Amino acid sequence: MYIASVEIHGFRNLDGVYPLDGHVATVVGENNTGKTNLIDAVRLVAVSGSPFDRLSPTLADFRHDPLGQVEADHFTVDLWLEGLTTSQAGRLVSCLAPTRGPSSARLGIACTLGQDGRITTTLRGGDLSEEVEPWARSALRYTFLPALRDAEAELRPGRLNRLAGLLSLLAPADSSDRELVEQIAAEANRLLETVPAVQTANQLITQRLDRMLKSVFQKKTSIVFANPRFEQVVAGLRALLGQETPVDLSESGLGYNNLLFMAVLLSTLQTEPEVTEHHLLLVEEPEAHLHPQLQDLLMDFMDTSAGDRVQAVVTTHSPTFTSGIGVDRITVLTVDPELRTSTAVRLSDAGLTDEELDHLARFLDVTKAQLLFSRGVILVEGVAEQLLVPEIARAMGRDLHEHGVTVINVEGLAFSPFAHMFGPRGLPRRCAVVSDGDAKGFNEEADEPLEPTQRAAKIAELTDGNIKVVLADRTFEWDLVKAGNWALAVEAMRDHHPQVAAGLEAFNGATPVQQADEFLSRVANRKGRVALAMARRLRRNPQALSVPPYIAEAIRWATTGDAD
Repeated sequence: MYIASVEIHGFRNLDGVYPLDGHVATVVGENNTGKTNLIDAVRLVAVSGSPFDRLSPTLADFRHDPLGQVEADHFTVDLWLEGLTTSQAGRLVSCLAPTRGPSSARLGIACTLGQDGRITTTLRGGDLSEEVEPWARSALRYTFLPALRDAEAELRPGRLNRLAGLLSLLAPADSSDRELVEQIAAEANRLLETVPAVQTANQLITQRLDRMLKSVFQKKTSIVFANPRFEQVVAGLRALLGQETPVDLSESGLGYNNLLFMAVLLSTLQTEPEVTEHHLLLVEEPEAHLHPQLQDLLMDFMDTSAGDRVQAVVTTHSPTFTSGIGVDRITVLTVDPELRTSTAVRLSDAGLTDEELDHLARFLDVTKAQLLFSRGVILVEGVAEQLLVPEIARAMGRDLHEHGVTVINVEGLAFSPFAHMFGPRGLPRRCAVVSDGDAKGFNEEADEPLEPTQRAAKIAELTDGNIKVVLADRTFEWDLVKAGNWALAVEAMRDHHPQVAAGLEAFNGATPVQQADEFLSRVANRKGRVALAMARRLRRNPQALSVPPYIAEAIRWATTGDAD
């Protein structure tokens, strides 16, 4: 059994269906897209695995405008469950949804805000039922790890000590281990009482307490390690962590403490008795305080730890975590600025072919994964465009960072897997594809290129809705020089190859097309270094640039949706 999707209407900024992977679902998106809201919606329906982590609906949960005025007095949250076994279906009989399939169920709530400000909550399940048995609801539990978690506090001795929960599961009421722990604690207390300093301290305390309380209110005192009851002993245990010798967590870094905390937590989930059919591990920003290598290790650990009874739902801002978890597990949240509601797209449902998904799985590295957090994307085929397009945009007065636009180098012509992520069923964001027309020649008299190659024409067919393809007349470097950047190109060449630049100077009086032809022939194996030199010069003097029209078109599209 697993949560396949969460259907939400009227709750905060969420309205729609939010699909999840059944193993390790990864929810990404820029800030304020509703990732925490999605986690909280699930927490409202499921039962908390901890009595200290229960969530109840509040006034702020009802959809409201930016000033806080309530716009809807009703909201619903439904968890759609799939893959139920026969025993799970029997337990969730009041939640079964046969219209969706023989192994499907719905568990949800409906909340209504009354005129007196009181909130009425109704459990709902299945296709028609408005009554859910407590035994059915308790089949689904969750454990929540917030983004600003304090691992040291969670493992500190006391009633909230997570270690105590793990040890209580490993030593149930009828276990001989419990009796052994209590015997050890009692013996430790007996030995402690034989220490002279402890005896003297106890006497001094007793004498003064007797003088305070007089005979009527006198109490007995004793100094011990802990009450020798199992629950009291394990609540006082402390986890240690260290490189060579385990030490107190206060001496360890936040990242490692978080990993220890998650190890304890997952051990507890895997040890708990099967009274819970399905346990959700809800984790916000698992990458907190971890460097990239540890993020990779944590992702692998969560992947292998989740199983038949444990489903992880993770929200993250980390391209490292996202690039390693698997394309088919990623759900991307975006906000419609006009409706102020968040919608979701699972990449495996975006209409990509299996071959395209496999390509993304291989090439969606940390750099390319940034496109999942962007408001717009410009796809380019090489490092020269990757270096120079951001500088060209800055020269146009359209800083890509300020517009939330990312330039992604697909390292060749494999645009379709990346572009199709923004197709009709994909991410609702603008995507500009920048490629070469590779025309075999240029008609100077008509000031137009010859026909583009069939390969370029095939790339042009990607244009669809949010996707706009723009082609150079020939190549990026050729069009850059032809647009009037001969002096910039020669000086950039001079930075790395002065002899080549000296040869180019013979063409100072040539036509732009002749200059572009000559530069293209000389830059063939030097594109990256020359582009880097151009970018460095443009940062100092952006006014020196004459922007190629097709690049300007791509930048305008990605930043504002205006291609004209």
